Amino acid sequence: MIDDDWPALADDRLGKRPGVLKRQLAEGVINLEAANPAQEKMLSYIMADIDALSDYRVVRLNSALAKPPVFIYVIIFGFLVTMACFGAYRPQAPLVVLAFLNSNI
Repeated sequence: MIDDDWPALADDRLGKRPGVLKRQLAEGVINLEAANPAQEKMLSYIMADIDALSDYRVVRLNSALAKPPVFIYVIIFGFLVTMACFGAYRPQAPLVVLAFLNSNI
């Protein structure tokens, strides 16, 4: 999965090979026959794990396609404004303390 999906994420898509392998794995598990209730329970757990694997692939794709949240832009803008305001004056103790306090908020 790592060898195929991760490079594909660079192109904003999921790899084809992991999807095919997941499908084959799911079909193989469906074709298994449980001999007792414990094995039936294990088969349901295995199918749930395969489903979770598929969900995590889609979540990873959505995360790769997501744009940064708005607060990142606000932080960058605030940083630039703060640096522009403090860059116009020679460093003095009160300004350094004010900039330090501003960065800790």
